[in-house]
Amino acid sequence: MKRRSLSLILIFSHLLSSAQNKTNAIDSVLNYMHGKYFFDGVVLVAKKDSVMYKKAFGLANRDWKIENRMDTKFRLGSMSKQFIGFLTIILAEEGRLKLTDPLGNWLPEFSITDKKNITIQNLLTHTSGIYDYTDMPDFNSMVLYPEDSLVKMMASHALNFPPSEKYSYSNSNFYLLTVIAEKVSGKKFEDLLKEKILIPAGMNNSGIDHNDNILTNRASPYIHTTSGFINGEYIQMDNVAGGMYSTAFDLLNWSVFIQKKLARDKFLKSTLQPFRLTDGTLIIYSCGWCLMPGQLMHQGHINGFANQISIDTINHHTIIILSNDNFKQLYVTGKTISSILNKDKNPLNWISQKIPLTVMNEYTGIYVMGKDSVWSKIENGEFTTYYNGHQLPPWLLFIKDEFFSTASEGNIVYIRNKEGRVTGVNSFDNYHWDEWKKVR
Repeated sequence: MKRRSLSLILIFSHLLSSAQNKTNAIDSVLNYMHGKYFFDGVVLVAKKDSVMYKKAFGLANRDWKIENRMDTKFRLGSMSKQFIGFLTIILAEEGRLKLTDPLGNWLPEFSITDKKNITIQNLLTHTSGIYDYTDMPDFNSMVLYPEDSLVKMMASHALNFPPSEKYSYSNSNFYLLTVIAEKVSGKKFEDLLKEKILIPAGMNNSGIDHNDNILTNRASPYIHTTSGFINGEYIQMDNVAGGMYSTAFDLLNWSVFIQKKLARDKFLKSTLQPFRLTDGTLIIYSCGWCLMPGQLMHQGHINGFANQISIDTINHHTIIILSNDNFKQLYVTGKTISSILNKDKNPLNWISQKIPLTVMNEYTGIYVMGKDSVWSKIENGEFTTYYNGHQLPPWLLFIKDEFFSTASEGNIVYIRNKEGRVTGVNSFDNYHWDEWKKVR
């Protein structure tokens, strides 16, 4: 182990043991992420509406060397989906639509045979089977498409699967929800967003991020490469599902707002629930949120921005991470902060990675899911994983049986039987758990 890593562990251990100084412990973790993984952005941690920690890191604009601040505005990417989902629920509560409505009721292009059974609830839960328009060969993220052109593009493409039979994360679902909201209300989505969410929640520094608008305190996007930072690629924001920007404090207001709504709004609470597929499988994605045990969570990645919000609905902690670079450690950063807040045992041990091979040997083997296979083995004293014969970037042990990757935003959890033997592994990707069975 490097001396620097050892000193960090000792510092972290001291911080956690001396009067449980959570603020200093969180700060040390984020300084580590800033130095090790090039995190630039802002972090805000709160208990209900009381801020426990806030800090900005790195540069909002590298050309002018302008630092990030707590009022810096960041593009939210897919974190916009929770606002689209909430707005759809409001329209349903007002009786303007039903979540069981066929999509074709509002968009005739989807009345054709293979798509006539898609409902609004399928859109909210990514169970529609509609192909993701951002992956279509004819789609160019730098071009401004008329709304009806994108709708026709989605409707003309074959479904990935019949509605309600599977889960597949697709930006098409939430783009179509914004179109439906405009048809139902007779208003522009942007105006509806302000009226129903931004103004009531006190989000005065949030909105739709149009490329041609001058926006004060907007962060510039960057990608970190092996040779340093480069500018994030341009994207036409009017094609994005929601395409919002916000600040850390506005997102805290949003967290407080939605928690209060959940406490008293029975319709919202009943809607924000897992969705059951036709085979009985429960899908934990609903209305722009991943429904973890006691937690609402979502991330947002978009051309040089990487963000995450997580709301502990039991202890009422909110963790907001906004970054203007392609930061790939959102999950482990958020979970480490959560572990500190909840006083979990040794929440920082993963940094040292001083793990006996006897422990790692428990996870070796062959795991299969359908036609895909994963091999985990010890090679040259290192824990190595292969997917269909191709070596994957390293997986690092976070806590017992749970690993994360430094190269992608995901994690895996090994499953044990009653005797304590590893029998499988669950991989978390795009807000969905896939189960792999151990065969050897």
